[in-house]
This record gives sequence, C-alpha cells and structure tokens, in this order.
Amino acid sequence: ETACITDVLVRAGAEVTVASVEPELEVRMSRGLKIVADKHIDDCTEGVTWDAIACPGGMPGAERLCENTALVGLLKEQRKSGRVLA
Repeated sequence: ETACITDVLVRAGAEVTVASVEPELEVRMSRGLKIVADKHIDDCTEGVTWDAIACPGGMPGAERLCENTALVGLLKEQRKSGRVLA
C-alpha cells in the first residue's frame, strides 16, 4: 500500500515525504518490496505542519505504526488541527 499511495500522490503533483517508523530508512515490506524512506518519523514531528498524513494498512506494518509514539502523537495533532488523515 505504501507504493500505491506514494505513486498516486506523486502523479497528482503532490510533494510526498515517506517516513520510516523502523530504525533504518530502507524497509522491506510484507510482500518483499523494498522501500527507502526519505526520513525517520522522529524527524517529522518538530516544527513541521503536514497538509495530509496517509498511513498504509496491512500487517504487520499496521501494528508497527500504532506502536510508534512519535507517529501516534503526530496523528493526534493532525486530527486536532482538522488537517487530513488517511
């Protein structure tokens, strides 16, 4: 799902930042697809306002996302401010 979300947004002209919740930027997805993130999620929380945040689904990635306190805090702030979450 990460590849699909990223591809559609880039084709639509959006500036996309892919963030990793893993210690490394290069991550292998559940089906073997290798993704290289632009940043670590910790680098996305301070002094940045995001127009939208999209979280891919699928297991076990969804569990890793919900366990990451930096991401959870970012999502709560996004919702509180009324900006887009997907």
